[in-house]
Amino acid sequence: MTLRTRYIQQDLKLSLSVSCRDIGNPSEIEETFHHLEAAIDEISARLEERDIYFFQISLSVPGLPSAAGAYDPYDGLDYCLTQSNPWTGFCPAFWDAARSDLQLRQRTKAYLVKLEELLMRAAALSRPTLSLWEDDEAQLGEPLAAHLALSDLEFVPYYTQLLRLWDPENEVEAGNEVVAIVKKWGMCPETRDLIGCFSLELDGARDIQYILREMQRFF
Repeated sequence: MTLRTRYIQQDLKLSLSVSCRDIGNPSEIEETFHHLEAAIDEISARLEERDIYFFQISLSVPGLPSAAGAYDPYDGLDYCLTQSNPWTGFCPAFWDAARSDLQLRQRTKAYLVKLEELLMRAAALSRPTLSLWEDDEAQLGEPLAAHLALSDLEFVPYYTQLLRLWDPENEVEAGNEVVAIVKKWGMCPETRDLIGCFSLELDGARDIQYILREMQRFF
């Protein structure tokens, strides 16, 4: 299936939809990555459209219901911010299958780097929002990056790099995500860098005292 693009005026959102026919087939996953990268390119081409506030890349697999990843801020609560919930729209099962294959694992990392490049390009433009957002609470790529960082230690540095590029002053879930990631993996080089990024590098990062209290047993 090719990329489908739709502007949702009610949400001021550009919705980009991709489907993978079979997550058990590495060739199908590889093909899906081409469509996912095309979605990033489409966002990049439309960054200066003033009526688009939000961008969301949704991924689905026929027969698989939408599901939250390793981090779910709603945890059974109703979602009502936009028509599509970013926390259940990225298909965690696809990414778990991709990172479990050696070659596709590298494709997953390359995709995250491409997201970083998109955020850097957006930062150089005059947009109505700082960074890029999927809705009022989720920054672009945040649900996916949080899931991967909580599922696999090797992806924590990719989450940290995206954190550096997101909007620190208006973040909603990043503090809780950082706590969850450190609790999952304990103190190690990857999580120390993450803590330093959130608490020292980012101006406006909130709830530092709460985060430090939550992490106290690791020091």
